[in-house]
Amino acid sequence: MIKDPYVYDDTNVLKNIANIKEQHKLDDYETTMVNLGIIKLLKSDIEIVKVNDIFLIHKILFENVYEWAGEKRVINIFKTEPITVL
Repeated sequence: MIKDPYVYDDTNVLKNIANIKEQHKLDDYETTMVNLGIIKLLKSDIEIVKVNDIFLIHKILFENVYEWAGEKRVINIFKTEPITVL
């Protein structure tokens, strides 16, 4: 099995700039930082023309959470998240 370079050893928690190792705390932190990224995106004039534009959007959204934001992965990763209907 390939070691996942994106998570802390012996956890499923993604390595992050704030060094948060508890998933619920990382979820809260990520939500706050991504909301700030969304505001930044809404104020920008980014157009999606090529694949690298998607990487740029990912970087803007997650650059304050993950060092690897906006970069191509060395392995496939995904997050499952519940959908809450208000």
